[in-house]
Amino acid sequence: MLDSLTSLGQLLLVIVGFGSVIFIHELGHFLAAKWAGIRVHEFAIGFGKPICSWRQGVGFRMGSTRPGVNPAAPIPAGEGETEYRLNWLPFGGYVKMLGQDDLHPTESADPRSYTQKPVWKRMVVVSAGVVMNLILAAVLFLIVFMVGMPAPSPTIGQVAEGSPAAQATPVSDPGVEPGLRTGDVVLEISGRRAMSFADLSLAAAMAERGQKIPVTVQRAGHDAPIEFTMVPTQSKETHLLELGVGSALSTSLVPAPKDNPLGLALYTLHRQRAGIEKLPDGSRLTSVNGAPVTLADQLIEKIDQGHGEPVRAVFTAPDGGVTNVVITPEPTLDTGTYKDAKNDKRKFHHLLGLRPAAVVGACSEHALAQGLRPGDVIARIDDRVWPSIDRFIETVSAKPGDKVEIRVLRDGAYTELTAKIDRQGRIGMFFDETPSAMPPIVVRMPSNTESEHAEAPDLAPGSRILSVNNNPVASFADVERALLAAPAGPVELVVRLPIGPDPAQAPTQTVAWDLSSQDREHLASLGWSSPIDSFLFEYDQTLLKADGPVDALVMGVSETRRYVIMTYLTFVRLAQGTVKVEHIKGPVGIAHFGTKVVEQGFLNLLFFLGVISANLAVINFLPLPIVDGGLFVFLLVESVTRRPVSVAIQSAATLAGVVLIGAVFLFVTFNDIRTLFGS
Repeated sequence: MLDSLTSLGQLLLVIVGFGSVIFIHELGHFLAAKWAGIRVHEFAIGFGKPICSWRQGVGFRMGSTRPGVNPAAPIPAGEGETEYRLNWLPFGGYVKMLGQDDLHPTESADPRSYTQKPVWKRMVVVSAGVVMNLILAAVLFLIVFMVGMPAPSPTIGQVAEGSPAAQATPVSDPGVEPGLRTGDVVLEISGRRAMSFADLSLAAAMAERGQKIPVTVQRAGHDAPIEFTMVPTQSKETHLLELGVGSALSTSLVPAPKDNPLGLALYTLHRQRAGIEKLPDGSRLTSVNGAPVTLADQLIEKIDQGHGEPVRAVFTAPDGGVTNVVITPEPTLDTGTYKDAKNDKRKFHHLLGLRPAAVVGACSEHALAQGLRPGDVIARIDDRVWPSIDRFIETVSAKPGDKVEIRVLRDGAYTELTAKIDRQGRIGMFFDETPSAMPPIVVRMPSNTESEHAEAPDLAPGSRILSVNNNPVASFADVERALLAAPAGPVELVVRLPIGPDPAQAPTQTVAWDLSSQDREHLASLGWSSPIDSFLFEYDQTLLKADGPVDALVMGVSETRRYVIMTYLTFVRLAQGTVKVEHIKGPVGIAHFGTKVVEQGFLNLLFFLGVISANLAVINFLPLPIVDGGLFVFLLVESVTRRPVSVAIQSAATLAGVVLIGAVFLFVTFNDIRTLFGS
């Protein structure tokens, strides 16, 4: 209940913030109209019927201050001419002026009419909202940079093998080996100073397909900065252009999450698995294999390069206490992809064609109350026997508020459960995909997998591998280690079949598996991973702070200009295909993303609203009917032809604009909802 109230409060804060951005925009139109001597009927936030309104001389009212009265009718003595109103649909706002109606363009002979004012004054009125949004963005950025906002530093963390960053070409110093390295600090990217890691992601996403972008880094041991060039490539996950680098991780462990019970359970499970559950908050990684480290990425790098050898890590507590931990690397499973019934790509893990059964990881209080426990292997859900993780999720998410029958394998025996699903279509648990935590029980591979893999033995779903070449195995990690150590020739598996009510009494069979030399090479190439998950470390951060008021103003204006250019560039990249329509956020997506921003602090919200304000300025000034840019185009035509665009043309263009913007609105909202619910 407390989490729901917190989320509701965050959502309300985002709505108020977004409404304030719209208010400032409409205030620009309103003040300019008053300056031009135009009569203003309504100043509204939102669309539709009014929730409440206020008018001078009338006061505050629920609904309209003059219900059923033509707004253009004479104003009674003592009443103000403008109704200030809050409407039901909080997705915009408007200033309704005499003689100016986007949906029903008309001409009025009244001297205070919009149409009777000189073209240059109408241009000021039309563009005033955009100007106010640009000013607001600059002011919000100025505040953020005056106070100082923490952000992930522009330091390189993990570099993906074969990525553009791994193949970056040095141009300033030919003696430097190709590729960025963990710990490199990016000074400039695409000719612009890199202030945070977000600048790297944005520069890559907004790059032109196939074009090199310059990146200048400062590297430890080099006096002068080093310039590289690289060509961003499209991500298989996000479909955006990327460099293939991760944000650097500091050596500080994150504190335990306080208001997220499921997150706390996951956090505790991973700390226990890594052998660091007793370390106090604020502990730092100080050395790996006897060498001092400055980033946690150096630990992960050492494990990746260690061919499975244990790694010695030293952690130092805030009080100076030292804890030595021996970290045993996990063998990495293969990752495959397939297309589901909706033609969406799904990922899954397997070992040369052997796919692990679904294993329960961290559980919320709700999941525990349903009888689920960490380590449970899902043997059945409703009528699906030995379901994969995605099949389990598919079954649960399709029955929000309902119940499912679940059979789990626990401590060598089956346990029957009836689990209640919450209204969001969840039971409240994570699946554990750590190889050492997954018993060697297999389920079916997807029939339409897009990935090549070895021809594994056709084992019945639910079969448990007991040994590999007479070596007993208790997990998929053991199976992988045994396969890596197996000599050339067929590999012998002893398998317990999923037959009968008692797994311990089920019959066994011996299966010969002839691994090819290519299979063995692929297995060796999978490498090793750290059992200390990266989310246990805080991101390496920098403080985005100006040196003084003047510097803050310069940074604020620069940041506003940057996001204005980025917004225009987004439309160019949409046309070129490097940015997809599904990447554009609508009101639902903005609100959802905004609540995540609020969790990071009030300054992050101000920065987010600054970005929204700059984006709103650009979108409102596009040369499209119904928005300010379209009206400005009409005024430019009128200034050249010396006569206004005909009412018929304005009406037709406005109708086309409404249809276009309405279609885009519905599309992005649909995508936002699909993303929100994980479809």
